[in-house]
Amino acid sequence: MMRLFILSLALLAPLSLLAATVDTDRSIEVTTTPDGNLYLAGGDVRIQTPLPQDLLVAAGTLKITEAVSGDVSALGGTIDITAPITGDLRAAAGHITISEAVQGDVAVFGSFIRVAAPIGEANIAGGSIEFIGGAEGPVSLYGGTVALGGEFNEDVHVVASDRIIVLPGTVITGMLTYNAPQETVIPEDAVIEGGVKYVGSAAFLPTAEEAQSYALLGLGIFFAVRVIAAMLMTGLVVGLFRPLAQGVIVRVVRERFRGFIKVFILGLATLLLVPFALMLLLMSFVGIGVAFILGAAFIFSLLLAYVYGATALGYAVLGLSRGRDEVIWQDALLGVFLLFILGLIPIIGFLVFFTLFCAALGSLLLHTYDATFRS
Repeated sequence: MMRLFILSLALLAPLSLLAATVDTDRSIEVTTTPDGNLYLAGGDVRIQTPLPQDLLVAAGTLKITEAVSGDVSALGGTIDITAPITGDLRAAAGHITISEAVQGDVAVFGSFIRVAAPIGEANIAGGSIEFIGGAEGPVSLYGGTVALGGEFNEDVHVVASDRIIVLPGTVITGMLTYNAPQETVIPEDAVIEGGVKYVGSAAFLPTAEEAQSYALLGLGIFFAVRVIAAMLMTGLVVGLFRPLAQGVIVRVVRERFRGFIKVFILGLATLLLVPFALMLLLMSFVGIGVAFILGAAFIFSLLLAYVYGATALGYAVLGLSRGRDEVIWQDALLGVFLLFILGLIPIIGFLVFFTLFCAALGSLLLHTYDATFRS
């Protein structure tokens, strides 16, 4: 998957990047200078030679110990930069450390971020930020705890949900604007030529009532998006493959009780036994290929079982009540909506969904068997 991600980025890049170097491995040490851009993906990546152009990397751990003349775009768990970067830096990681100068702009996001060298313009967001290297351009910091130090030639804007710390000796040529729950103490030897503006906490910290309203609104939007997406997917599948849906759903809804129990037990047995069979196949080298094919077919069957289980519910309510024999895509939309509503009822909602799901899975298997061996 990581190899595919990097290769896709390379294919989408401009034509001037065709000479780029692409490499993926668990551990990569770059000791030979490439001719063009460098694209890497690995668990542990170390840059130990100067790079003349851009670097794009995804890694669990990334260490840059030699200068990069172009831009750096990085995604990883830990990023440690101990060499200068001439271009821009874009990074997202759990832990980011910048110990050497970055001449271009810096835009990073992470849990812990430490900038201990001068940079250009900065836009940084993180849980804990130590920005003690100064900057040539404007700086915007968003974090929980923000420590500020060094020489800044333009304005500094800070939003801290916990607190902001201005270190002794800090020099800011522009204005310091900060937003935090409490005002910070500016050291006597700190120089802020443009003045200090304390915005206060009300601008970004909601009240308890507002937070509750936002949470309810977010849950409502999330629920609505899930329902609409599921309805569209289910309606599309039923509409495109109507003959298959007709055969599977009619067997679930119109069969007598014994027939329904038959397909339910078959679906339940498939749901329980197939994963066990896959594990047995994966234990042997010969069975790995079969396991992947069977696993893909099993996952696809589960998706169809969800679609046809929901559609069966909608058809039972909308189709049978009107004496209609044909299954249509509107049944799918209604069935998904009803399943989501029933899902709000503890235990009962799950039992209804699980019963329809297993019955649809069993009916799908019987229909596939009949179409393959009895046609």
